[in-house]
Amino acid sequence: IYAAVATGRYGCGIEINEVGWLYGKAKLEIASEASVLERNEAISRQSEEISDAEIDELPEFFHQCYTQTVLHYLLAARKGLKWRQNAADATLMAIILVYLHGAKEKSFSNQTRQGKAMAPDYSVKWWREHNSSPPDVKPLPFMEQRIRWRYAKGLPTLHKGTARIGNSVLELDQIKLEVEAGDMPRFDLLFTSPPYYNVTSYHYDQWLRLWMLGHDSRPSKTGGDWQDGFWSQPEYRILLESVFTKCAAVMKPDATVWIRTDA
Repeated sequence: IYAAVATGRYGCGIEINEVGWLYGKAKLEIASEASVLERNEAISRQSEEISDAEIDELPEFFHQCYTQTVLHYLLAARKGLKWRQNAADATLMAIILVYLHGAKEKSFSNQTRQGKAMAPDYSVKWWREHNSSPPDVKPLPFMEQRIRWRYAKGLPTLHKGTARIGNSVLELDQIKLEVEAGDMPRFDLLFTSPPYYNVTSYHYDQWLRLWMLGHDSRPSKTGGDWQDGFWSQPEYRILLESVFTKCAAVMKPDATVWIRTDA
């Protein structure tokens, strides 16, 4: 969607996972650099108000993954950032999620995979076996440097676009009403990568970033409808048929369809 609006097109996307939706929102509703830096400083101040008791309540994974200083900052951001409503808060939270876990010294965390969070028990076992401790990151300057890097080349001019959070099966019904009312143009391009069948649980893969957005501190296999692995082929067929049929109802007759799939 960002690519569409950055090249003068109208763009509309639907994302059921809050992590992916937040990245889209931050790109489409651009906050000023000054406002994001200001919120980073405010969260840093608020981190001093986080009690040790709150940190002690977290599972062992968090104590092995982050230093106490980082945990104070993360908990302050988790409690204080209104990322659903505020553009600056959304941008700061999105950047936090990028560096929430990954290569040691280049992220907030002890050594983990960047693409997805590892199972907590496995991670703790691995860190202990390798005598690996979390890096001594100072959150305020760490984030300030990365915020300034994001804005270093200026801001793009964007056309109108929106990232909608929700279930595509339901959201497309609303989009159809908006198209028929003339509030939204018919689409001449459908560009999508559907969830892959029988590969992974997308909700589980993002459990740590979802915790940052207010979810449970322990991973779960599913977050609700269409938010787990896609293990049932009949259900998967029903989902794709429903979504693509509803997409067709809001597209031009000569529209182009690009689909990325697994093997």
